[in-house]
Amino acid sequence: MPALRRWLRWHLVLCLVLVAAPARGQPTDDDARGNRPRAYKGRVIAPVMGYEGADWLERQDRDQTEQPEKVLDALRIRPGSTVADIGAGTGYFSLRIARRVGSKGRVLATDIQPEMLRLLGQGARKAGLDNIELIQPTPADAKLPTNKVDLALMVDVYHELSDPERTIRQVRKALQPDGRLVLVEYRGEDPRVPIKPEHKMTLRQVRYEIEPMGFRLADLFEFLVHQHVIVFVKNDAPDAPDFPAVRIAGATPPAADDLGNAGFDALFNGSDFRGWQEPGPEWRVAEESIIATADADRPARGLRTTHDFADFELDFQLRSEEPTGIAAVALRDFPVQINPPHGVELVIGGPEVLSMHRIGRMRRRLARSELAPALVVPGEWNRYTVRWQGTRLAVAVNGFGVIDLERPGNQERGHIVLLPRAGTVEFRELWIKRLVQEAEKN
Repeated sequence: MPALRRWLRWHLVLCLVLVAAPARGQPTDDDARGNRPRAYKGRVIAPVMGYEGADWLERQDRDQTEQPEKVLDALRIRPGSTVADIGAGTGYFSLRIARRVGSKGRVLATDIQPEMLRLLGQGARKAGLDNIELIQPTPADAKLPTNKVDLALMVDVYHELSDPERTIRQVRKALQPDGRLVLVEYRGEDPRVPIKPEHKMTLRQVRYEIEPMGFRLADLFEFLVHQHVIVFVKNDAPDAPDFPAVRIAGATPPAADDLGNAGFDALFNGSDFRGWQEPGPEWRVAEESIIATADADRPARGLRTTHDFADFELDFQLRSEEPTGIAAVALRDFPVQINPPHGVELVIGGPEVLSMHRIGRMRRRLARSELAPALVVPGEWNRYTVRWQGTRLAVAVNGFGVIDLERPGNQERGHIVLLPRAGTVEFRELWIKRLVQEAEKN
């Protein structure tokens, strides 16, 4: 009986530890020893999860919350590729990748804990996979071959690296010229994600750390419940030594200089207000841009198109030279002001970098993008794409989708209105495509 009671107590404690850990990488023995993790660029480096919690990596709900097959579909891993699964743990992703790369491909599964590699090896043998190479790196040596890796994947791992710069520098050296670095990290922007703060990262923090190491943001997937999927490629000439701008987006619309050939019509000719209703004194045209200056205490009058539009895709660029500069674009605002307008307003710049409000007697927030601040480059031209079709309203910043929601109200047609809110803001390259015609052709 004493032995049975001891076993029951031990089993209960283990169950409580595993249930309490909300995500991979939770601190275990590092915290118990009283070792405080150091910081990197203002971020506390999280302790590595011990192998004692390996069962948690294979939990039953992980397929639903992390959707590994959908992630790998999005990454388009080709047969014959060499993929490094860094911090592979028990091989939750390694085994799936091994099946995708096939017999001519290779998975380099690395983990600093030999116990994890032992479990991974057992899983590979049970699955009949012989294209997985087990590698035990050290904090100083990633042990990856030079210029051989097509894709390096870190799932909930980067935030635990004890020496991020050294490791990422070695990973970059291992990547082929067109190789990709993919980080899957819990969203630090969302306080609802059930995990300790040191195990979450915002997109801005990830970019702030990774891009100065010789990478640029190439793709961003936000379909997971709790995590970002962030794709980087090599950048041999960073725009700046610290946190470069987004220059080339992932799922981009047509190139800005090719919109005319893609069915778009210009809303601004670059020289005057033709196509717009009479502007107020706040508005002027200079250097092929529409410029407005507004006082936050005294709202400026909006600049409205002379034509109204049904379903459309709006593409424009905006810049605010001042940190406090705030602009807005009202979509489908009724020209008749007898009743309150019922359009949607995109607030851009300043403390609210891309939020959306319903315009009316009572303003109501519809959505706010927590990703936009990491994609908008202060003081530079940023490109916005707004697609309003059927019941869907989608917004992209510099080519990366940030908002996708059901259209509020039942309005069918309306005008485009530019609204300076505070400071000096500039608009240029304003184009619109009528999607109604597109639908009629189909």
